[in-house]
Amino acid sequence: VSKSINPKLHITDTPTGWLNVRDDSALDAKAITKVYPGEEYEYTDEQNGWYQIVLTDGESGWIFGSYTEKIKN
Repeated sequence: VSKSINPKLHITDTPTGWLNVRDDSALDAKAITKVYPGEEYEYTDEQNGWYQIVLTDGESGWIFGSYTEKIKN
């Protein structure tokens, strides 16, 4: 059985050196963790310039798309 692979995002350089991962697709949503430039994450949803990514612990969260690039499969 082959497992479907979600599309991936590459985190690009940010002014702060990290990107907040939030519990909802809004700037005023609670920050739950950070991701860093150079890292790659699968994403499962896209809303209004935000991406829902799958974190390494299996949890998911939202990042603002301005500091990401889609990875071509």
